[in-house]
Amino acid sequence: MKNKQNTISSPKSSSEYFSEGCRLSELKNFDSAIKNFDKAIELDPKCALAYNNKGTSLTNLGKFDQAIECFNKAIIIEPDVAQPYNNKGITLSQIGQFQSSIFYFNKAIELEPNLAQAYNNKGISLAEMGKYDYAIQCYEKAIKLDPLKKNLYTNKINLILNTKK
Repeated sequence: MKNKQNTISSPKSSSEYFSEGCRLSELKNFDSAIKNFDKAIELDPKCALAYNNKGTSLTNLGKFDQAIECFNKAIIIEPDVAQPYNNKGITLSQIGQFQSSIFYFNKAIELEPNLAQAYNNKGISLAEMGKYDYAIQCYEKAIKLDPLKKNLYTNKINLILNTKK
């Protein structure tokens, strides 16, 4: 029989906390996800993805100001990454700041021209502003970039049906 040695597990790394935060976020356990993202940031303050994903979890909890702060930090750390701009745009749109959200969607598109979700999100904000023709153009571009994503078609169809009433 082998002797079992007592081993002390090494502390988790930033990437392990980040991965756990992502897993918990997928399960919609946003409070626990945020705790893991915070620990990832504590261990690696330059982890832009942790700030971005923490911001997304905060948005899902309706903590919009805190979410925007996280997206701002992610943008400062990695200004050439599209996703934090897109996510900040989503958050701004959710609090009714549609014009501001479009600025961030445009920046995401500038950085990643094939980011279908940024076109879709821009379309949502444009529709909210009553700019239906431009919104449809954004939905069409999103569909062209990601033709298998059903919600893109749904957004376009709903806008067309709702504006014909």
